[in-house]
Amino acid sequence: MREPIVDLGPWPTPRQELLLAAALGRGEAARAAWRDWVAGLAPERLEEQIEPDSQWLMPLLYWNLRRDVTHPVLARCRNVFLHNWYKNNVMLHALASAVRDAQPAAAPPVLLKGAAMAVRYYESPGARPFATIDACIPSAAGGGLQWPDPLRETVTLHEIPLSAESADRLLARADTVPVMGATCAVLSAEDQLVHICCQRQSWDPNTRLVWLADAAQVLRRSPDLDWNTVRAAASRLGLRYALSAMLDYLGRFDVPVGRP
Repeated sequence: MREPIVDLGPWPTPRQELLLAAALGRGEAARAAWRDWVAGLAPERLEEQIEPDSQWLMPLLYWNLRRDVTHPVLARCRNVFLHNWYKNNVMLHALASAVRDAQPAAAPPVLLKGAAMAVRYYESPGARPFATIDACIPSAAGGGLQWPDPLRETVTLHEIPLSAESADRLLARADTVPVMGATCAVLSAEDQLVHICCQRQSWDPNTRLVWLADAAQVLRRSPDLDWNTVRAAASRLGLRYALSAMLDYLGRFDVPVGRP
């Protein structure tokens, strides 16, 4: 059964689309969207004038326009970027310490959601805010990781039974990534794209926009994406229509999209 189009959002408002175009676009198109979006905004009242959904894109907005735009509002976005850069790096350093201290035989954790996106698909971890580290581990290795402060209260572990067929497929395709000198894993680009689409309603509970920015980053940084794998994974989950709708929407922002 195909999902109705109204269930695929919530889609951004016209003003949020300007923000997405400025944060994801290139060249003059991004600058034009920025000028339209920033018109009328007062730097000293930015948090009052921008709804929480959009505030989570401020670091990416700064990162995308930092070389081309000088503006007091973008300076505020830079402050948000630097805050997230520091916070994310503290959490990732603690994660790396836990991984290095684990038993040698322990399988590396597979990072999910914001942390995975920040280390794998964004040019700087400060451009992608995340409040917690979500990770899954094979159940046999569950005792091998001890999470130190400041991670103790901010880690969500999802245990994967080793015998689960779908988990085996995900783990077999997972990519290893360096994290502060340690080795972790992330879902393959194909599985990550489908995972974003699958969890779009709750991908990040703090914002309804970041899932679209995340999908755009996966597409941009995965030129060799295997669309057959994407198609098969989406079909198993009944997401072919949802994925097509997401890709059609992202095509508005100069994002390279394929046809699943």
